[in-house]
Amino acid sequence: MAYPNHASLDLWHILKLCLWHYGIIAGFIFMAECTLSKSIRQVQRLSKKFGAQDFSSRP
Repeated sequence: MAYPNHASLDLWHILKLCLWHYGIIAGFIFMAECTLSKSIRQVQRLSKKFGAQDFSSRP
């Protein structure tokens, strides 16, 4: 048999596509979490600067 098994080849392509998509999604989530934690830290810093009652008094 000169050609490799087509089923395994298709599975490999699907697996590569899945890994690629999951890698992009994981990277996107990682970036989002990083920016979120940064903004949360900034808000905490600001609330310490201006006092927490400033934020709680606003609707």
